[in-house]
Amino acid sequence: MASNPPEIVPTIFISYIHEDEIVATALKTFLEAKLSVRVFVASDQLRLGDEWLSKIRLALKSAKLVFALFSPTAIHRPWVNFEAGGAWFSDDKTLIPICIGGLSPSNLPKPYSNIQGVTLDDGRPESVFWYMVQDLWALLQLPGLSPLPRVGPDEHDKALADALNRWKSATFDAPANVRSRRRR
Repeated sequence: MASNPPEIVPTIFISYIHEDEIVATALKTFLEAKLSVRVFVASDQLRLGDEWLSKIRLALKSAKLVFALFSPTAIHRPWVNFEAGGAWFSDDKTLIPICIGGLSPSNLPKPYSNIQGVTLDDGRPESVFWYMVQDLWALLQLPGLSPLPRVGPDEHDKALADALNRWKSATFDAPANVRSRRRR
């Protein structure tokens, strides 16, 4: 019988709903490339036969940062709020609201609106991405030199911006009957 590979301890845990998976996985790829850290996104780490609740709980407990990916749909779903609440009550984690779909951290319900967060799709994404990387670098106290000064968007910035655009198209441009089926 083959043994399971050892669990990889993430630095960042991204909490999201299934409808926002395209943004969550693109954000994971972006952060791993820019910061050289491990990021947990359930859709990438869970495999057939995994006891998924235990695996998510272990990743959430192990992470230093928890990103709560809030979209207009996610803000009303229990799972993101449940995982974000676990981080909010922990003294050894930092909870960071990440907003998409026209939301902003200051307009989120309490306690999220009291926490400094970021809006990824505010019309100037590459600038937001660069500032986010700078802040995360300092927050995580990563070894070595800080990221290079911004000289323009690179392929990772463009990939994340493209994922945000695909998400917007799928979420807001889909006919109403398709959107209603996705929410079930």
